[in-house]
Amino acid sequence: MSALNSTGTALLYSTYLGGSVSGGGNPGSDIASAIAWDSLDNAVYVVGTAINSDFPTTPGAFQNKNPSGLYLPFVAKFSATGQLTKSTFLGAGGAGYEYGLGVAADSLGQAYIVGYTSYSHCTPQSVQNCFPTTPGAVIPGSNVAGDSNFGNGFVSVLNPSLSTLLYSTLLGDPNGASNGYGSEAFGVTVDPNGNFYVVGQTGAATLPVNSGAFQKTLAPSNGVPVVGFAAKFGPVSAKGASLLYLTYLEAAGLSFGDIATGVAADSQGNAYIGGYTHSPAFPATSSAIQNVCDPNSFLYNCAFVVKLNPTGTGLVWSTFVEPASFLTAIQLDTQGNVYVAGNNNGFFQAVNAVEPSLNQGGAFVAKINPAGSALLFSSLMGGTDGTGSLAVTGLAVDAPGNIYIAGYDRDTTLPTTPGAFQTALKNPGTGNSYDGYIGKISFPGVTITEVANAEGEAPTIAPNTWVSIKGTNLAKAGDSRIWQGSDFVNGQMPTQLDGVSVTVNGKPAYVYYISPSQVNILTPPDALTGSVNVVVTNNAVSSAPYLAQTQPESPSFVVFNGGPYIAAVHANGSLIGPATLYPGASTPAQPGETIVIYANGFGPTSTPVVSGSSLQSGSLSPAPVIDMGGIAATVAFAGLVAPGEFQFNVVVPSTLADGDQPVTATYNGFTTQAGTLLTVHQ
Repeated sequence: MSALNSTGTALLYSTYLGGSVSGGGNPGSDIASAIAWDSLDNAVYVVGTAINSDFPTTPGAFQNKNPSGLYLPFVAKFSATGQLTKSTFLGAGGAGYEYGLGVAADSLGQAYIVGYTSYSHCTPQSVQNCFPTTPGAVIPGSNVAGDSNFGNGFVSVLNPSLSTLLYSTLLGDPNGASNGYGSEAFGVTVDPNGNFYVVGQTGAATLPVNSGAFQKTLAPSNGVPVVGFAAKFGPVSAKGASLLYLTYLEAAGLSFGDIATGVAADSQGNAYIGGYTHSPAFPATSSAIQNVCDPNSFLYNCAFVVKLNPTGTGLVWSTFVEPASFLTAIQLDTQGNVYVAGNNNGFFQAVNAVEPSLNQGGAFVAKINPAGSALLFSSLMGGTDGTGSLAVTGLAVDAPGNIYIAGYDRDTTLPTTPGAFQTALKNPGTGNSYDGYIGKISFPGVTITEVANAEGEAPTIAPNTWVSIKGTNLAKAGDSRIWQGSDFVNGQMPTQLDGVSVTVNGKPAYVYYISPSQVNILTPPDALTGSVNVVVTNNAVSSAPYLAQTQPESPSFVVFNGGPYIAAVHANGSLIGPATLYPGASTPAQPGETIVIYANGFGPTSTPVVSGSSLQSGSLSPAPVIDMGGIAATVAFAGLVAPGEFQFNVVVPSTLADGDQPVTATYNGFTTQAGTLLTVHQ
């Protein structure tokens, strides 16, 4: 296990983990399969499979012996400086095969381990050869029909010191997997509420699914009797854990083989499951990025990503990612974007690729929007020797949105960065000799420096209000435009322009203007209170949340050219202002004249605004109090006439003196920006 600094230029620590004596008396292979970060103890869990009987364990370990010297799962814990602090075996330790394949850690520092155990020599008469499970297990380790090499998956939870088994169960055929392909658990994750999720593959027709499961029966096989499964458990307690749901995840109809390899989960309890299928009828939803997989790819596989609802009863969405792909890893960020990685054997759809010259074969990494309807980023990774030998085995995403991938490769043309810790293969050209690699994909940081009312730049925003957002890298360099007709779909205002989108309090805003330094939006009409987060996403890269202050109304006058003259017109539509404002086009208002003034941010109207509609109307009652030069003006009409645009029909006081007169509007205790003027001339 190795740790590098943030730039990949120096090794912080590196260590071997393993023994030297296998059951046959010769050194065997101890293999690490997965890694997880324990944020509570600032430590790292490593899970894998040991064959050496002298594999290191620590005092007090749950299981410190490998009695058979054969394949046995292990769990090890390392400090932030690379010291082995805890280590244990986990398994039956009989004559069969057992593998540790996945690991996760929760906020309490508990370790969740998944893998596979066979039933070889595990019989009702020799339960000591059965996998260790706890009371209340879905399938106890001793629940076997007889000696069998067909095994089951398992999920086990150990305390932070790896000394106590808090919960453990088999997952698969309750009758001991005496038929079929058996079951394996590949991926595990824990959500913020302590629920944990397990995915894998099974050939068991008697999987203990719940009554409301999305898919309750094993699909008929067309030669590969293996399908995916997904399970969700409640939080671990002194009584163990409870199975909340268990469902097959497979093609509708005839299955050609479906495998779930990884899982992530959000705070609402949705599960995001990645894997690959050989089945044309694997379920995909209509709004998916790709809801039909290229039939040619069934010479290989199609990667898929599924969002399963919190109860496991149905799909929120499901999409294929690329044809001819194996998906090996999945992650989720705080904005709900989904990241996947794997290996590709065919044509690949690139979006903002980091290696645009690659278009076929090798490893891939992609970012999917929260709705599962768009690729925000997608790129092949690897060298140019044509072997496509780069393999991805691990994926992580940090808070700023940097992507980390790791795996192995034998391509001498793999691009490395200047100053990298190791810039070339150690033993190129030696057959199937592979080196490990780690890569970091970063994007120009999107930064918000100001969120304000678009007119007057007051630092408070309100519902259905035009707002300006200023910062850096808010859009691609050179991309500056307003919305246009083609951006509207079914009369709905666009929520993104050229890959730039904004959320206010977690809800999509309507994007009118984009540029690298400024974005203008119309906020959603939903009520806002207190402080809310504003996030700009520029083609897969999201800003840190900017905390904006809100109030029910944030009134302002629209002004010409940044002010100070208010945007107003005569009854015939000609502009009001000093003659020098727009020579030949602008003229002053006259006392006693009814003029039209435009405004922003005056809040709800008599007719509720339909979110996203390009048609908005409704009156304000009572009307705002408008003051011109210290004299109250008569407001004949006040209302919404277009998205976020208010119109006031106002009679200029007959006694108002000539010149530039200050104008304000007060509504529900809030007043428009100071310094706005109306030019008047008798």
